[in-house]
Amino acid sequence: MANSFEIITSAHIDPPTNRKVRRVLLAGEVVFASLQGALPPSGFVSQAPRDAQGGLAVHFMKNAPKVHVSIDQRLCKVPRMRCALALDGYLAWGLGERRKGIVVLLGGAESEHSTHVSILAFSGGKVSELDEKVLPPATATYFRDALASMVGELRLKYPTAHFVQAAPLPDWALEGVEYLGEKPLRGLSFRSIALRGPSRHVAPALVYAGIGALGMSFYAAAITTGWNRYDRAVAAYGKAVADPAIEGRGGIDTGFLSVAGARRVFMESPRRQAVLVEKAEAVVRGIGSVPGVQIVEMKLLSQAVRAPQTPAAGVVEESPQQEQQRRSLAADRTADVAISLSVPRAKEPAVNQAQSVMAQIAAHTGMSLRLTHQGWREDKETRTFRIEGFFHD
Repeated sequence: MANSFEIITSAHIDPPTNRKVRRVLLAGEVVFASLQGALPPSGFVSQAPRDAQGGLAVHFMKNAPKVHVSIDQRLCKVPRMRCALALDGYLAWGLGERRKGIVVLLGGAESEHSTHVSILAFSGGKVSELDEKVLPPATATYFRDALASMVGELRLKYPTAHFVQAAPLPDWALEGVEYLGEKPLRGLSFRSIALRGPSRHVAPALVYAGIGALGMSFYAAAITTGWNRYDRAVAAYGKAVADPAIEGRGGIDTGFLSVAGARRVFMESPRRQAVLVEKAEAVVRGIGSVPGVQIVEMKLLSQAVRAPQTPAAGVVEESPQQEQQRRSLAADRTADVAISLSVPRAKEPAVNQAQSVMAQIAAHTGMSLRLTHQGWREDKETRTFRIEGFFHD
């Protein structure tokens, strides 16, 4: 498969008009993709949005999550060139993956001047994150350092995720990262670039009607099967309770069953000590990855210990505006963690240095941070900042 097409990462560096190969795989800066529908850069042509969630149910959702895709318009000027997007292969593989938990896929392509890395996080059968990183070329002496830094940030963000890497990137032999090779790219279709992509992918109403009828038939069958199982379970329970041996001992004590159920829920719920350790470890790891910053003191306050929250199935990811509004609420509540930090004294004012340090820590921990009132002191060599942090579960 590697010899059946050519890879284009930049229409400027790799002019497609100079190529004789008419089957090309697009990756890197010639493709702009976004989950939030952000406006593409000037000179890009919108294509049909891709599904960001798998399954038949996505066709009946009013606001189904989509991956919005645009392509460099210079590629449209090349006659008889047929293209496929590496992104389409990654989406098809990730949405079809059935392993539990979060899966983070590293895709993209290398060029002579840079390394483009596409980062896709899949969770619960849908795309939860889509990002693009540009690293130095693989021949650069500092490439491995930049790569290690990027992967380290992702592991902090997704500590329990399963990491995979896909072609056309080569196998970087990263510890704990499974190399898929060309598996996600198999079955890609090479087509001409659509100048008005969305109109070419609108399914006829009859197709949706057929899907709806099929879905309703499956729904009815599932409801009938479930009800029959419930009916049989009730009958079996009544027969067991009516056993003379049980009735002779006073019957079934439903109060005892309720207490036993409550005990089981308590035993399966996360322990306060475990939550404390996990939160403290995450904060320390994040701060420790910021150069020059040392922790003098850290206190996790009582409200920081909350049961982990998991999003309900089928909930659409919040918009950037909603996320900003949620994080702004930090100013109206008590802090979750209080931290004293020591840093080398910079030439800039203390407030400016504090803002720079907090921005780096926020990027590595996911917390919102603020400097306390008169929250710094300094000597000739160091500055100590007192900051407060807010978790966003």
